[in-house]
Amino acid sequence: MIADLLVGKTAREKANLKGQEIAKLFKVPKTQVGDYWIEITELKAIENGVELYARAWDANGQIGFGKDGSVDLERFVFINPPILVNDPNGSIIRESLDDNGKVRQRKLREDPKQALLESLAHTISVKTQKFNGTNIIPGKIGNTTTTVYPDAGIGGTTVDGYVARDVVTDASFAILRAGAGTSADKTSGQTRPWLVERDASGNWMNLYRSIHTFDTSSIPDTDTINSATFSISSYADNVDPANVDPDCNVYGSTPAANNDLAAADYAQTGSIAYSDSPILIDDWVTSGAYNNFAFNATGKAAIVKTGITALSWKNANYDNANVAPALGNGQRFTIGAYFADFAGTANDPKLVVEHTAAPIEKILTEVLTLTDTILKSTTRTLSEVLTLTDTIIRSITKTLSEVLTLIDTVLVERIVNLVLTETLVLTDSLVRLIERTLTEVVTLTDTIAKEIQRLFSETLTLTDTILRSITKVLTETITITDTISRSIQRLLSETITLVDTLVKSITKVLSEVITLTDKLFAKFPGLGHILGRNTDTSINVGTRAKAEEGLNKETGINTGEALK
Repeated sequence: MIADLLVGKTAREKANLKGQEIAKLFKVPKTQVGDYWIEITELKAIENGVELYARAWDANGQIGFGKDGSVDLERFVFINPPILVNDPNGSIIRESLDDNGKVRQRKLREDPKQALLESLAHTISVKTQKFNGTNIIPGKIGNTTTTVYPDAGIGGTTVDGYVARDVVTDASFAILRAGAGTSADKTSGQTRPWLVERDASGNWMNLYRSIHTFDTSSIPDTDTINSATFSISSYADNVDPANVDPDCNVYGSTPAANNDLAAADYAQTGSIAYSDSPILIDDWVTSGAYNNFAFNATGKAAIVKTGITALSWKNANYDNANVAPALGNGQRFTIGAYFADFAGTANDPKLVVEHTAAPIEKILTEVLTLTDTILKSTTRTLSEVLTLTDTIIRSITKTLSEVLTLIDTVLVERIVNLVLTETLVLTDSLVRLIERTLTEVVTLTDTIAKEIQRLFSETLTLTDTILRSITKVLTETITITDTISRSIQRLLSETITLVDTLVKSITKVLSEVITLTDKLFAKFPGLGHILGRNTDTSINVGTRAKAEEGLNKETGINTGEALK
């Protein structure tokens, strides 16, 4: 059991162990999972999880991935992947109390293959870059879709749970919203992620908000975020006795720690929606399936590609809008949802991110920009050196002038003047030489920069040509291989037919020979006696000849000719 290996391990060690064990599947043949058929061609363990390459089919045929539907094999990454699935007969039992103090029980089994397939099927369902198979190029590998799950508990890399201002007697909804948080729950497996409630006296009593952090550091900083979806699964009936129709949405958050929650984080949820489609409580799925929030441009821009992405999830039309709901005394509205502390199930909260590697043109542009920056810095440095040299020369000239004034009173004035004049001429020549040299250096630097730019441009053109040639060769190779394969199949079929005909002919000949032999032995009984004695007793040739001669006399037939 993988669960036995996880005992006593840190959150990161658990994620690595799960990835290593799942990778031992190596590959998964085409298997139906819900609305999809999925084939995994390769699995390998990576830091904090597992990477795989997969094909998928729906009711209309194979799905083409990528921005134009030409990708045959999509690359998927799962960080902190699940290993448990629902099973009414499962031996793993998770229990919690509902709002009325009744025990809720959930049965699970450890099945890393099924958990991976269920997670992959849901990830495919929320991808935006998927099309029919018209444009698929066989063997073409796509970019990456990364699916991230939070750590269970606290102290790992990430966390999820709810923060609240609860069991208070606030006079207004505005005070309930803006007041300080009083509690935080970061270890419940299933809970009320957002809730608004009034007590029996009409005071505003409880307000819950949820916070989820995800480790998205595996996404390269140069990649482009194409889409992102936050998904959460519900376990309980929706509660809205006053029919105020609350909805919910996902926002940013800034908790004090990425791997723990505190009551003060109640005030650290964002107010700008990351999705343009809040979900109404009446539309909230409570069957255990995922409810999905597709991110808008603001949400996609909030994905932290080199670190932790922190989200919050709360009521939109009352809490976030600061509008008091029309609840009566003792009434509330809320839903129920699964959190990561169900520890590795296919119903844990998840963040799915589609991202595309930067094109080579962008990389070369960045290299050129960096080169230009270096050249500009070099030019600036040379200019500063020139200015400093000029300052030194001016200082020397001033000093020499002062020395000249000092020795002007001595008899060697003319000699000194001559020496100083020559020194000044020499210094001026030196300055001109330095200026000319620096000018040549700047010119050479500019020439080098232009040459580098030209080389990069030629490299880009050559790279594109090579890629087109490789694509053409691969296409021709596939065509030739298919032709050869068909020829071999036809040749094998013809050979099998020929061999079958030959066997039938030989069988017929042998049957006729056996029939003729039987007739011969029946007509000439002595012939069998002669052959039998020749075989069994090895009589000599002379004896056999005499026997044949006697037989010939008795029958009047030449035995040798008959045998022929």
